[in-house]
Amino acid sequence: MMNFKDYNYILFDADNTILDFNKSQRFALEKTFKDFDINFDDETIGLYHEISRDLWGSLEKGYIKVDDIKVERFKRLIDILELNRDEYSMSESFLNNLASRGDIVEGADFVLSRLSQDKRLFIASNGYYDVQMNRIKNSGLDVYFTDFFISEEIGFSKPDKRFFEIAGKRMGKPDRKEMLMVGDSETSDIDGAINYGIDSCIISNEKITRAVYRIENILQMIECGGI
Repeated sequence: MMNFKDYNYILFDADNTILDFNKSQRFALEKTFKDFDINFDDETIGLYHEISRDLWGSLEKGYIKVDDIKVERFKRLIDILELNRDEYSMSESFLNNLASRGDIVEGADFVLSRLSQDKRLFIASNGYYDVQMNRIKNSGLDVYFTDFFISEEIGFSKPDKRFFEIAGKRMGKPDRKEMLMVGDSETSDIDGAINYGIDSCIISNEKITRAVYRIENILQMIECGGI
């Protein structure tokens, strides 16, 4: 039985938790590829996602820093496709295109509006500070949050315990029993919460999880969470 009433400090992941990253990313990639005369087809998109997943996985394991991903993903893509393109320009174009979006996961506005009435909400996201903040502000969801913890600014990435320790200090060191991490990633959000010693809720269709709670969409925080 889910019961979110006792959690007064709720940390939300951003991408595919409250923001529709898949939609925003597709827009940004399509515009970037068009501007650099690269085919926007399933094969190229799949290759980019494979490269991106590998790099973000290395980030979560602590092998690289978030800033290392910016250009490297496009360098690898260009090398594999054997294209004469500038990876730095592509990276800048992609991030600008991504930052221009504010696509929201269905139900996020309603849930955050309800929760923010008597709870303190925070963003806990792996990513680039300016890009994430622009997207959150463009979405209009920024008004519901007390503070924003983004890995580029924090200096560590989820699931590193140090990310949460810094966030916890900025939150005023609340009782960890009152804290909840909500996200869509088992390796980033849930493992991070476990490392820090707080409860977690995963948004996923996969039934096997280390999270304390599992919901299939964000609206279930209200529908099933006793709020």
